[in-house]
Amino acid sequence: MEFAEKHLSPESKSIIRIVTDRFNLRILTTDDVSQDYLEWFTDETVLRYIVSARDNQTIDKLKRYVADKYSRSDCMLFGIFTHDTSEHIGNLKFEPIDLIEKYAMMGILIGSPCWRNRGVGAEVLRYMSSWLRYELDLNKLLLGVEKHNVAAIKSYEKAGFVQQSTPFLQPHPDYGISMVLDLLDEHLLQK
Repeated sequence: MEFAEKHLSPESKSIIRIVTDRFNLRILTTDDVSQDYLEWFTDETVLRYIVSARDNQTIDKLKRYVADKYSRSDCMLFGIFTHDTSEHIGNLKFEPIDLIEKYAMMGILIGSPCWRNRGVGAEVLRYMSSWLRYELDLNKLLLGVEKHNVAAIKSYEKAGFVQQSTPFLQPHPDYGISMVLDLLDEHLLQK
């Protein structure tokens, strides 16, 4: 547990790097907030499915958001960057991370439209799931998704998530569903 808590301290977050086949994942800092990042929040798909995107974002608001997530010990906000150009194409957030109950709530945003439907989510989740299991000793990833967001649901299912209720997540009864990824399933981590 001490090792896991060390990873969650703001001082330790800056050294975390996860390398996938196509991407580099690292904790976001305010230096990563750019005009391109801000423009994600004007995209029709993002506005439809990401509630916080509807909040008239500005560079300053995004910087405060990133700084807040960086400072918290129950949150990790990773940026997804391409290997070849270091382009920031999306984010992967784990919040809250509960080291006692051994789960984390997860959210993902592929902000760059040209990277959607190209397997980014499945790839980064495969690597992150393994890291979360072995470095933070987590057993489950949880997420909530709108039941009308069929593309996201298919992507999550491809990554190994199943629709399942959990006491740690209460989606809206009319339009939300909860999904769970069992990090103890070795088969899922080897896909």
